[in-house]
Amino acid sequence: MATTLTSGRPWRVILAFSVPLFLGNVVQQLYGLTDAFVVGRAIGVDALAAVGATGGLTFLLLGFTFGMTSGFAIPTAVAHGARDTDGLRRSVATGTVLTALASLLVTVVAIAATGPALRLLRTLPS
Repeated sequence: MATTLTSGRPWRVILAFSVPLFLGNVVQQLYGLTDAFVVGRAIGVDALAAVGATGGLTFLLLGFTFGMTSGFAIPTAVAHGARDTDGLRRSVATGTVLTALASLLVTVVAIAATGPALRLLRTLPS
């Protein structure tokens, strides 16, 4: 039996969809907490400060990339809803290639902008 999010009681469907997202967020927060604990205890205060100083930049880059590539889900969902297998395959393949290219571009820009961004945040000497 296939699971669908378009039929059944709405609260059950929403709960079935949101519980894995919630659990994923909890695990992500536990990872951050563990990371801070290990870095702070094992390496020291300066390393913990470095993790904190770069966290915002990492979030900015990941958020930009997620936002830019999330639009690829729209044609994929349309093809899936229309039961267009060829269109679905094309959409996934195109999204994969464009995501790889976008990731490569963001990586190159991030590497080039790391020094100036950290200076702007006053975490590196001028």
